[in-house]
Amino acid sequence: MAVATPADYYLDHSYGLILQALAYRGTASSEAYRQWRGLCSLSDAPFAQHQAFPWLAEVAIREGVHEDDLKRLQGVGRSLWSRNTAVTRSVLLVLDILGSNSIVPILPSVLGLLARQDVQLAEVALGSIELVVRSEEHPAAQRLLETHSYVRVAGLTDAIGSTWRSPHDQNTVSLRISPLANVTNRHFVQRVFASAVHAKFNGRRVQVMSPTYQLFCAMVHSGSLDEISRFARILEGFRVLNGQAGVTVDWPVVAQESERFGLSDTPLAYLTFLAHNTPFNPPAAMLEALARSSHTSGGRDGSLGWEPNARGKASGKIKSAIEDVRYSRHSPEVLLRKAAWAARRGAARFIPRREG
Repeated sequence: MAVATPADYYLDHSYGLILQALAYRGTASSEAYRQWRGLCSLSDAPFAQHQAFPWLAEVAIREGVHEDDLKRLQGVGRSLWSRNTAVTRSVLLVLDILGSNSIVPILPSVLGLLARQDVQLAEVALGSIELVVRSEEHPAAQRLLETHSYVRVAGLTDAIGSTWRSPHDQNTVSLRISPLANVTNRHFVQRVFASAVHAKFNGRRVQVMSPTYQLFCAMVHSGSLDEISRFARILEGFRVLNGQAGVTVDWPVVAQESERFGLSDTPLAYLTFLAHNTPFNPPAAMLEALARSSHTSGGRDGSLGWEPNARGKASGKIKSAIEDVRYSRHSPEVLLRKAAWAARRGAARFIPRREG
C-alpha cells in the first residue's frame, strides 16, 4: 500500500526489501530477500511486485538462497519476454513509419533503457507504447500513421499528443510532445531534446534521454499514482543509476527543474526511498534544495497521490490548474486544450440523458 508522507519512504517496507535484495550483494542481499519472502506467499504478493520477479530469481541463484518457487519466478520472466517481444514488434513498425519521413523520436522510460542496452527484454515490463516527438513534427507524424491505417483514439491525451490504435495488433501507440504529461513547457522539452543522444533500437535510429532527464522524468511522472507505476519508476531510476559505466547525473539540473515546476516534493520522497534501500547517496546539497523548495511551495505537489481522491474532485482539479499556470508547467496551446476539454466534460454533465 502506498504511503502517506516522505518519511515513510514513498512505498511500503516490502518494496524496500525487494530493492535491497537487488541493490546489495552477500548477506545484505540474501537477508533482505528472505525477509521479503517471509511477508507473504508469491500468490499473495502485490501485483506491482511481479515486475521484479525475474530479477529476484537471479538474486536467489546468485546468493544461493533456497527458493521453492524459483521456476515460478523465472516463468514470469519468460512471460514478460513473450509480451515484450510483441510490443517491440509494434514499436519497430512505428519507428519504420516515422523514419520514412526522417522523424527520430525519443524512446522514454523502459524503451530508453532497452535502447541503451541497460536491460534485457525478460527483465522489464513494457506497458503502453509512448514515443516523444518534437511538437513541430507531431502533425507530420500523425499524417504518417493515418496513411498507414492507424486509427486515432480521442481523449484527454489530445492535449499532450495523440494516441493511435494499430491495424496490426491490439497495441496502442501514443505520440507525445513531452516525456511528461504534467510538464509540456516548450523550454523544458527543448532541454530534453538538446541533451538527448542518438542510439539504435533493433537497428532503427532513435533518441534516448540523458540519464539526468530520464531520472527526473521517472521521479515526477504524473502516472505514478498507483503502486504498479510507482514501483516501475523506482526500478527505472535504480537502473539508470546502476547502468552503464560512466553514467553521470547532473544533480543541479534535477534540483533546478524540480523547483522551476513546483515538483520538489516528489523527487525528495523518491530519492529518500532510494537512499534508504540502496547504496546510492544523493548529494546532500541537492536534497536540502529540494526540501527548501518543497517547504516554500507548501509541499504536496499532488503527484505522490497523498490525497487519493483529490484529483477526482473539483477542488483538486482547480488546484492543479492553478499550479499548472503558476509554475508554467504547460505550453499555452496545451493549457488551452486542457481547458477546452474540461469545459466539454463540464457541459456534458448538464446535458439531460434521454430515457429509454
